Amino acid sequence: MSVSCDCDGVCGVGCLCILSNGAVCDDRGCLESFDRAVLYECNSQCTCSRTCPNRTVQNGSNAPLQVYRAGAKGLALRTLSHLPAGKFICEYFGQVVRKKEALIREGLQNTNWIFVLREHISARNEVLCTYIDASQSFTLAKYMNHSCDANCAVFPVRVETIVPRLAIFALRDIDAEEELTLDYSGGGGGGGGGEIQSATYHQSRITCLCKSDKCKGYLPHDPKLF
Repeated sequence: MSVSCDCDGVCGVGCLCILSNGAVCDDRGCLESFDRAVLYECNSQCTCSRTCPNRTVQNGSNAPLQVYRAGAKGLALRTLSHLPAGKFICEYFGQVVRKKEALIREGLQNTNWIFVLREHISARNEVLCTYIDASQSFTLAKYMNHSCDANCAVFPVRVETIVPRLAIFALRDIDAEEELTLDYSGGGGGGGGGEIQSATYHQSRITCLCKSDKCKGYLPHDPKLF
């Protein structure tokens, strides 16, 4: 629910946004809770400072990230410094498209950059899908590979609009030089979760290269997303 506050400086006790929706991040830029499906930050109608922790995702990330080559995986993303659990890392952004257009683009792209966020709205017993094509964007998040034991997850964060911002947070402490990974099936991402469809959506047996102890052998595949 979108509300606004009249806080002076940093939001705290008594903030209408936090009282209504809960705080998104603490003053370190880390998630207050991993269990909430719906996250709302302060918005343009709020009077709090631009440095307010409840504007963490809007203000962008200061995490030092690097795209590098990771052998058979191809390009990958890693952090150059330690990241604490819950830390906001980066945002997956691109063009929001309809399902029909997403299907067309997925078939034309050599590498699939289309992120499918699937949110379960229990109050209405509905599933809301948002399709975001990052092929023309400069988001570093699109270089994050899949892992069956991912150290990051996507949490939808809303600021005034129904279309969420796809904020990526650390699920645990992450060491410097460690690769940043997502579970493409949406695991770990609160009650919403997200899915990045496999490189060719009609192929359901693409070998997984994560090499984790929990590896399932193949990339997640859900043809219903398209």
